[in-house]
Amino acid sequence: MADVTSGDGWQIELPSGVIAKPLTAHAYLSGAIARGYIGDAPVTIVVQVREPAVGFNRWVDEVAAHWLEVSRRRTSVPGAADAVRLDGLIEFDGLGAADDRECCTTICAKQRRRGYVLTARSRPEDAVHESFEAVIASFRVVS
Repeated sequence: MADVTSGDGWQIELPSGVIAKPLTAHAYLSGAIARGYIGDAPVTIVVQVREPAVGFNRWVDEVAAHWLEVSRRRTSVPGAADAVRLDGLIEFDGLGAADDRECCTTICAKQRRRGYVLTARSRPEDAVHESFEAVIASFRVVS
């Protein structure tokens, strides 16, 4: 069973066992971080809201700039005027992944002057990243 989590203009459904709490980060207006397990695999899901100082496409470029591997494609997010999906590998020592490489999917969405970022991370060796598709599909901009 999924748990609905919402924040400042967004909503997602989290898998059972993945618990969200508020998050503050530099340059972001608000956010939430959810951590937990899918089976025995640790996972992290983050949603953040900001007002980018640059245009949407340039902002997406900035988000993807430090990825080790990335593919991008336009996607749709209910309630958003535009959205881009990024999939690939990032270097991050958050989940204890081999070589500090994590599978990452990020959705950058915009509505008016606000940018909404959903990021889902897992370890490649756990092979659970496909489990995030339901979370990604549930992402909504509700402002």
